Amino acid sequence: MCFITPRENRILISRDATSLKMDIRPDGFGKELKHVKIFLLGSFSQILEEDFLEEALERTNQLLKKLPEDAVVIMEDGCYVKKKFRQRVHQALAHRIDVLSMNEDELAEFVGEKVDVLNRQQVAEAVETAYKEVQVKTMVVHSSAWALAVGTQAKNLQEALECGVALAGTRFRKGRWHYKSGI
Repeated sequence: MCFITPRENRILISRDATSLKMDIRPDGFGKELKHVKIFLLGSFSQILEEDFLEEALERTNQLLKKLPEDAVVIMEDGCYVKKKFRQRVHQALAHRIDVLSMNEDELAEFVGEKVDVLNRQQVAEAVETAYKEVQVKTMVVHSSAWALAVGTQAKNLQEALECGVALAGTRFRKGRWHYKSGI
């Protein structure tokens, strides 16, 4: 199998059995949840059925209640297969999400138009629109050219964003020499 992209990028394989099932078991993590400092959520964008979405959100909220109050909850957004599900996911989880992270494609989908990542005005307007609507504490947007954070914890993420940009830049420049495709 061969994948060709118009520029260096990641390839995401989605709608696989595991992400479609999203087997969330609030009791399955046991005592480990009491010691979690950072909890990452994702894959809601892959859900195709409304009943399953509601069940997944209920189970996720049960799971989140078991985390320590000071645990940081990060949710990686996504380009939702069922567009209307995005607002429902944000609405159901915003009370506990500390950081909502999205890339430039997800930002563009959110605001309903392509965003030129090199146009500061377009980026600022799109980020402001999205941040006001999602109503989470902090939102991160990462693109092929930069990463930014807006919100109450934005300043605390500066070092993480700088490291992420350095890592992504290194992967962009050197990564192709270190990865062998087994596909």
